[in-house]
Amino acid sequence: MDQSVRGKSVPEAVMDRIRRDVADGVWKEFLPGSRTLADHYGVSNGSVCTALKKLEDRGEVAAGRRGHKRRILAGMRRDGVGTKQLLLFILSETVQMDSVDEAMVSQMLDDVWRPAGHDVVWVRAGGSGEAKARHQVSRWIKEFAPDRIAVFMGPGNWIQALHETGLPMFCLGGELMGLADKVSGYAMDLETVVELSLVKLRELGHSRILLPQPADRTSYPEISRRVYRRVLGDVLSEQEMEGLCPVLPLPDVMDWQRWWLKHLAKSKATAVMSMRESEILSLIGVCMASGIKLPKQLDVVATLDSKMLDWFSPVIHRVRHDESKVIKHFRLWADGGKPEFHYLKPIWEKCRGE
Repeated sequence: MDQSVRGKSVPEAVMDRIRRDVADGVWKEFLPGSRTLADHYGVSNGSVCTALKKLEDRGEVAAGRRGHKRRILAGMRRDGVGTKQLLLFILSETVQMDSVDEAMVSQMLDDVWRPAGHDVVWVRAGGSGEAKARHQVSRWIKEFAPDRIAVFMGPGNWIQALHETGLPMFCLGGELMGLADKVSGYAMDLETVVELSLVKLRELGHSRILLPQPADRTSYPEISRRVYRRVLGDVLSEQEMEGLCPVLPLPDVMDWQRWWLKHLAKSKATAVMSMRESEILSLIGVCMASGIKLPKQLDVVATLDSKMLDWFSPVIHRVRHDESKVIKHFRLWADGGKPEFHYLKPIWEKCRGE
């Protein structure tokens, strides 16, 4: 290959040749291995690997995996023009979007994705176990042939299975399981949020602080207990801290009153933290029905943003998150930029009282 083609480097020239060959039908669906490409184009394997990495970063080919060919994505440029792409948007069966999340996702799709002429298909992920997650993900890839993946509050096994497809992925929260440096997206840092809330509540005189653990988030209990030990380990025993972090088994709405009353009495909690809108609303309902006055008799902290909870802000504390740059990061990802993951900055907002 002429290394001075239009003044470009060898990897850049290889990228152009790959794009042209894809457009001409030489490579279909998958690219061959780097050594095969090196022989085909008459360049070094190192130059091909550099070219493939750049194409991967731009969302034109899937990430490489040992023993697997790279999938050609619809984002592959042909004559410098991007083609129509399909986004597979995955929602969890056990986590509902609150009003703030819905507004954020709508803005991503309506202001960034759809104006570029791209399409979206929605699916729901459910069940546990790595084998089931991989099987379901494989079925979706075959059925829809997506070019990119977005996942809202995905459990760890689903995030891992989706990452293994090699497709560019944008995570809206969820259990990253050590993949934050390999995907794009944003999330609250659970450990930071829990610590901020515990410190603020302790300053208000609380030590018995109840924090329900979502049943579908296997990593949360240990993270929560670790922070409890750090902030409250000098005043609570290990058994007491474990009792303050019970698993909430996603009960039917009618079971919530019984669950809250049982664990409030058992833990002798004087404050409650919650990560989900439905939990907070159910707790407020229980307090109203039982005559528990907020915040005089029970301090409540909502560790999420929610327009609905704004109605209760005078009597509950809030941990809000700076989401001002989320749309910017999604746009960069949608345009094929380098993967970036960001933890949202938590902001404590004390209630004003009754």
